[in-house]
Amino acid sequence: MAGNENFVKINGELFYKIEDYDLMEDFFMTITSSSDVWNFCWSQGGVTAGRMDANHAVFPYYTADKVSDAKTVTGPYTLLAVNCGNNIVLWEPFASLSSTPAVRAAKNPSISRTIYKNTNGTEVIFEEKNADLGLTFRYAWTSSDKFGIVRRVQIENTGAKAVEFSILDGCQNIMPAGAGTELQNNSSVLLDAYKQSDMDRESALALFSLSSVVSDKAEPSECLVANTCWFTSGITMISPDSPMKFALLAKNSLPQPQDLAGEDVVKGKRASCFVCKKETLSPGAKECWSQVFDTFLDSLRVADLKKLLANRDQAARLLEEDIASCKREMDSFIAQADGMQDTADKMSCVHHSANVMFNIMRGGIFADGGKISLEDFMRFVSQRNTSLIPSAEKMLSGFAGKKLIKRSELVDAAQKFADPLLLKLALEYMPLTFSRRHGDPSRPWNKFNIKLRDEFGNKILNYEGNWRDIFQNWEALSYSYPEYTPSMICAFLNNMTFDGFNPYRIFRGGLDWEVPDPNNPWAFIGYWGDHQVIYLQKLLERQNELDKDFLNKALATKLFSSAAVPYRIKDFASILKNPRDTIAFDREASNALIKAAKERGGDAKLVASKDGSIALVTLTQKLLQIVISKAANLVPGGGIWLNTQRPEWNDANNALAGWGLSVVTSCYLNRYLTFLQTLFAQSQDKSFTVTEETALAFKALTEHFAEYENFTGPLSAGQLYDFVCKSGLIFEKERNSLYNNGFGKDASLTKDEILRGLTLIKAAVVYTVRLNKRSDGLYHSYNVLVPGENSFGIKYLQEMLEGQVAVLSSHLLGGKECVDLLKALRSSRIYEQRQNSYMLYPNKELPKFEEKNNVPASDVQNLKEFVDRSKGIVIGSDQNGCFHFNSSFLNARVMQEFIQNLPDGMKPSAEEEKELLLLYEKTFNHSSFTGRSGTFYAYEGLGSI
Repeated sequence: MAGNENFVKINGELFYKIEDYDLMEDFFMTITSSSDVWNFCWSQGGVTAGRMDANHAVFPYYTADKVSDAKTVTGPYTLLAVNCGNNIVLWEPFASLSSTPAVRAAKNPSISRTIYKNTNGTEVIFEEKNADLGLTFRYAWTSSDKFGIVRRVQIENTGAKAVEFSILDGCQNIMPAGAGTELQNNSSVLLDAYKQSDMDRESALALFSLSSVVSDKAEPSECLVANTCWFTSGITMISPDSPMKFALLAKNSLPQPQDLAGEDVVKGKRASCFVCKKETLSPGAKECWSQVFDTFLDSLRVADLKKLLANRDQAARLLEEDIASCKREMDSFIAQADGMQDTADKMSCVHHSANVMFNIMRGGIFADGGKISLEDFMRFVSQRNTSLIPSAEKMLSGFAGKKLIKRSELVDAAQKFADPLLLKLALEYMPLTFSRRHGDPSRPWNKFNIKLRDEFGNKILNYEGNWRDIFQNWEALSYSYPEYTPSMICAFLNNMTFDGFNPYRIFRGGLDWEVPDPNNPWAFIGYWGDHQVIYLQKLLERQNELDKDFLNKALATKLFSSAAVPYRIKDFASILKNPRDTIAFDREASNALIKAAKERGGDAKLVASKDGSIALVTLTQKLLQIVISKAANLVPGGGIWLNTQRPEWNDANNALAGWGLSVVTSCYLNRYLTFLQTLFAQSQDKSFTVTEETALAFKALTEHFAEYENFTGPLSAGQLYDFVCKSGLIFEKERNSLYNNGFGKDASLTKDEILRGLTLIKAAVVYTVRLNKRSDGLYHSYNVLVPGENSFGIKYLQEMLEGQVAVLSSHLLGGKECVDLLKALRSSRIYEQRQNSYMLYPNKELPKFEEKNNVPASDVQNLKEFVDRSKGIVIGSDQNGCFHFNSSFLNARVMQEFIQNLPDGMKPSAEEEKELLLLYEKTFNHSSFTGRSGTFYAYEGLGSI
């Protein structure tokens, strides 16, 4: 089978190898673990690793580029002195990877390198063969739950005769405990002054700590934890000067380990830890050892470790057993999420396993095969709603003598107990573990947190993640644990806002929202649109396949809460005036909700009824509110208006937030509406309970869409404006009622009223999607709404992959249409032949610097008088007669602000200002700007797949 030739067995374990990887472009990777150990490294050197989060690092946690830059001073370093008879040859494996281009180009032809990674991603091996010396050096990164980060080392005689050598091996720039990322990144030179390395000779244990907590306060501040390092064999040394001493000794003879023992305390310097050995290897013989790091050990744990290290052989055996156990545990995690396959195509099997592994690293897996620990459910109740603790204890008393129960048993008990809030928690509860927020050094704006144990070292259940990340992971997980699909649906709906949107992040203890921070350009508020439709839709479809009764009963049952996110969408006039500034943040409400959650549990962040209890609504209410929030922002023929300050899946298209229109969400909305039509049509109920304001909004939208039910072609600019304004005002009325009064009294919608409204709205959605088919057979993904005087136009953008995926998923196209679209996609500019895949959008060449900001003199004819009057301060010519705008004008808004502040005698007239704006747009074409996606070369930017 093609592609299987690069798989090899090492000690009975399957690895994938890349030979001569040093000739490839350097690549960044993660070495996974079933524990809280994390490790990120570059293929050509550079590593950061630790436990739990970036503040528990063994090697400095930087952005990925700086991790690479630091490879000469951070992480592994090895130096061998080899007896070649008449002379001693020094060999530094992998050293040339950190050298200058000239040195790398002159690479010794006897040197070859190979990298290996095992199939579950828990170990990576770096290998360098030196044919001249007849030696092969290997080191590997892996991990142990009990012991920490592990670096395995092996030196093998691959020649035909015995080789005598001395070797110095270890790691540099080891972090002390207590040195967080902010301190390391901003004050590393100050941090060095606090560093202390201690060597305990009796146990050969190195400890790295701070002489005190870094502080300028006039009070003592002890640092009582240390990072540790030990080797399974050899003489250990902590002097940072050990490599130099070794090299100097090797001038005359092979260095002896005892000659490098060095000092027992190193003060005010970056920490290192090495082992030195002198060996003679016969052909085929190997010498192996491991270097082991752990973080944040207090005095008690250090004492326990020293006792263990008193028997080095036993410690080494226990280490290997735990490494193997952790690998098996990772295989078990992957298997529990159906990630194991066994076919003749090994690459496809490994690829599937890797996809599943990274999926569960975000979404988690279900502990104990999905069974529920009664003790943990009580912890969950105390996290969410402390007032329910007595009721929960009483409810669980019926399970006396049991520790684990089935989910169905818990839900049945909650239903019989007849407390709707307790039932809400029972339905939403998921015994997930292994989940963590995503983030790594290549994405510094995300902060990971691997929380698998409590402060006493006991394993805990937890999940957390950004909304879009965790629900797309749970969608896949629902196929492995179908009985928890209702829990995922409940988690979605219970954390949805009452006006139909989703918060930024959810976790086991509740929900979070973004808070604006003027000092942080990444801190911004708003709602994403597409995530609110397709993620829920996939879960609803899954549940409908498994058990229709749950959805049918929930349509008329008050089971669901709503997130009290302190955002308020502004009135429609404000949205119309500036669709990029549409949400007000209520800081006072935010602070009050956060405080209440700390006191009463995470459910204090939910919308309350007038009596202060958590307000519960029906599934019908939730499903229709999503319809209202999307239909009220539908621009027929253009897409869903992205006027909630956030783009959709692709954050790099961030400039679409504002005037952007989403065909993508329109496609998913069609699928959602089709499903709802079937769901309500099959229901035995003739009417459904919703709140009064929702009933009024849905009916108003139904009548509004009825006026346009026979779409035959594009609406005129005036018709489009009238349609959008009327929809916007309907939604505004509902929002204001919710914001001012909360949920109102109950009302009902008949089945016929719901089906009529869904049918009319769907007709407008289908019309919109169909109208966005391009002449090349593809579909538009996003468009731009162009405002005029009481009119709206639609500007189409370039083709994007998102639109093709969405329309194929829309349940709108027939079989032939799907085939035709796939053929058109393969023939399009999006197809990347080299990788046999598809880019997010066609690649393009950005203009070179000297090709930007050039305005022909012929285009400035009408502005000559202004140019002279303003002395070229807004637009001026160079010595070649070519004109250029002021280089400080980042965009037209900045230019307008600049013009407003000019002295009266230099200001342009109204006509001249209009001419300047038109000329600026002609020069830079900012109306087609979709965001970062078109202006940089990574992170879903140009050339990204």
